[in-house]
Amino acid sequence: MHAQQHASILAFAFLACTACRAPAGPAQDGTAQAGISDSTKVAEEEVKAMVDSFLVAIGNYDLETVRPLFAPHANIGGVWLKEGVWRTTTYTFAQFDSLVTSRPDPTGYQEPVSHYTVHVEPGGLAFVRADAALIKEGRARSHNIDYFTLIKEEGAWRILSASYVATPIEGE
Repeated sequence: MHAQQHASILAFAFLACTACRAPAGPAQDGTAQAGISDSTKVAEEEVKAMVDSFLVAIGNYDLETVRPLFAPHANIGGVWLKEGVWRTTTYTFAQFDSLVTSRPDPTGYQEPVSHYTVHVEPGGLAFVRADAALIKEGRARSHNIDYFTLIKEEGAWRILSASYVATPIEGE
């Protein structure tokens, strides 16, 4: 199975399960859970910090920082609206890296996140939805929703899949 297909299946399973997830109950060790555990909160903060690091580094075209954030065989995809037509693209991370590296003089951008939705699952799997605006040359250009699937390998979070949908802000 290709990594992209695997990530799609995981994302579908996640979405299907979140709709029917039972409220917090006893933990696996039999103790009662009152909401989110401290370790889950820590993991959520780690994941958000990692996504923030990625967004800052990629906006600065700092591939030396970006490369170790991705798992082997990771993928990147996007959907954006341009001139009334939805367009899509998908890349392996290696293809994406090559494309970004080939740009002669890219203009940097910022993508500050206004809201996160984070789900961390036992065993080291996380799903992140980041609601952001893409700001280039001091102006907000698009409203972006970024989705990340992360996996914890050897104690470090790595991006397995990164995708986004970009809708232009009026006047752009």
